[in-house]
Amino acid sequence: MVEPNAQQCQRHVARQRSHLWDLPANAHCPVIGLCLPLSLLRRLVNKGLGGKALAEDYDLHVGAVAECKSRSRLSVLLEDALDQRYCVMLHKFKGARTAAAVDQLWQAAKGGDDMAGAFWAALTHPASDHEHQDALLREVHMLHHHACAAPRTAPGQAAKLTAALALGERQAQQLLEKARELAQSNQLLAQTRAEVVGRDAVILRLQQQLQEQAAAMPDLEARLRLKEKLQFAEERERERQAQLVELRRELAEAKLQLSAIGMPAIEEFEEFEEEACAPPVRLDDKTVLCVGGRNRSVASYRGMTEQTGASFSHHDGGLEDSAALLDASLAAADLVICQTGCISHSAYWRVKNHCKRTGKQCVFVDNPSASSFSFGLQRIAVSVES
Repeated sequence: MVEPNAQQCQRHVARQRSHLWDLPANAHCPVIGLCLPLSLLRRLVNKGLGGKALAEDYDLHVGAVAECKSRSRLSVLLEDALDQRYCVMLHKFKGARTAAAVDQLWQAAKGGDDMAGAFWAALTHPASDHEHQDALLREVHMLHHHACAAPRTAPGQAAKLTAALALGERQAQQLLEKARELAQSNQLLAQTRAEVVGRDAVILRLQQQLQEQAAAMPDLEARLRLKEKLQFAEERERERQAQLVELRRELAEAKLQLSAIGMPAIEEFEEFEEEACAPPVRLDDKTVLCVGGRNRSVASYRGMTEQTGASFSHHDGGLEDSAALLDASLAAADLVICQTGCISHSAYWRVKNHCKRTGKQCVFVDNPSASSFSFGLQRIAVSVES
């Protein structure tokens, strides 16, 4: 009989037989252990991984078995090596048309020197269904046990079977350890879920207690608002004290500057001081808009305005606030104090045109100081009163 060449075997493998990764998962361990020597397996792994495999023999075997579960570069290399190594046996099994014929060839070859080739050919034969493959795997397993029990069994065959089944037992032990780790993870997950449920229950209980306390004290919200107002009033008082200090400092600076001019100027300043410090006319239920001024003095402007009983609003005169916001502020105000030294030209003309068009009272102040703003309040209050 003429033996087939490698190309004939490859065509036969590619078209008809089961692939290595299509075999049952429990078939990969005996196939790799029985059919591929460790030296050849290491060369194939090195080629598949693109480098030198540093793993020990056992780790090398386990990694190769894991790669056989799906089609990959390494599993294809392993399958090609098996087909080339056992090309003659594959051709011999090619004539079998049924599982019984495959089993007959296997029974005839399993005691010979090429039992590994017969095992590979029978396991991947097109006629070998899942039931027949499972029977082959069970028989190989039992052959290992017989080889261990009978010292006269062929040394090579017994050694291969012993090594393969020992690897299978170690893999089973690894799977058992993984199962224990999974059980521990599931237990930890259950504990975490229980803690989350307990935390949610505590949150719900605290919310119920808060609702009960709120129902028991219906004026609690009013008290909280009153407390906020008190805190706000205290902050305003501190701001006003700071404004007073600032006004006194500005007054002292003005006196020093005017003292160089002469006594008449000092008297005029004192007269202005008395006028600025005079109590302003009440502006109850009015809204005073301040356009421009120093940002750090806005709190002082607000305090002086609210002392007259009026509401205070502010626009920086187009430096940062938009022109549309200025129009809205002008429409909402009853009285306007425009500090011309700190606003844009556009804002100045907007204020002037709006007040002229609507007849709204407006006072223009050149100096953006707190004292000048106070003087502007007095002037606008006098115009309102008259």
